Amino acid sequence: MKQKLWVVVLSAAMLAACAFGFAACDEGGSENGGQNGNNTEQGGTEQGGSEQGGTEQGGSEQGGTEQGGSEQGGTEQGGSEIVTTVGLSYKINDDGTAYAVAGIGTATDTDIVIPSTYNGLPVTSIGEAAFQNCDGLTEITIPDSVTGIGSYAFQNCDGLTEITIPDSVTSIGDGAFFGCSGLKSITVEAGNSVYHSSGNCLIQTGSKTLIAGCKNSVIPTDSSVTGIGNDAFSGCSGLTSITIPDSVTGIGEWAFFECSGLTSITLPDSVTSIGECAFA
Repeated sequence: MKQKLWVVVLSAAMLAACAFGFAACDEGGSENGGQNGNNTEQGGTEQGGSEQGGTEQGGSEQGGTEQGGSEQGGTEQGGSEIVTTVGLSYKINDDGTAYAVAGIGTATDTDIVIPSTYNGLPVTSIGEAAFQNCDGLTEITIPDSVTGIGSYAFQNCDGLTEITIPDSVTSIGDGAFFGCSGLKSITVEAGNSVYHSSGNCLIQTGSKTLIAGCKNSVIPTDSSVTGIGNDAFSGCSGLTSITIPDSVTGIGEWAFFECSGLTSITLPDSVTSIGECAFA
């Protein structure tokens, strides 16, 4: 009887020991699983942080693109970047497809380089009186995107010494260079279908009208000029003498207005009309 009782007690003890072992295994597995889960979550957080950093870097690149736009003076032409003037004011055209240079704005450059594009649209014109009275302006670079220059666009720009009209320009308003007393060189790029230059004179080819001159102008004698347009030499105080060839039949209004240095002028008998205040 005692032997039987001892076997029962021994069996019960063994069962208790096994149960305790199983419980310990389950508890260890849970703790280990929890640690693994924490490691996984921590790894996920770190990976998420890297992705977030990538997004922020991408944002910086996007900002760089905006900074490199026309507003900041970057314009590509012929595969190379040209530094254009920052601060000019612009006006969008009525149809919303292009811009005109409206004025000097906040620009402080004396050498103005007009961009070919602004805010993603082409700059196609220089507005009326856009640079009027900018006597500090010494040089202007006009891109091939420009097709028109408004009336009195450069009026009284005393410091401007030379002007180059690109072959794209097909319209120039009256008095565009009125009062540019320092102007001594006028050039039209080859290939322009409307204008050409000769003897530092700006000439409208079809009408044979001299529309702008300077103090160094010599009117050509090859019959390419039959008329001197309105305001052609207005305010050209550096002009001291001029010979008008016998191909010229008409002189426009205010053509030699305020040419205070003009002491000699030869008028041929071919001239049959002289406009109001032509020599005032």
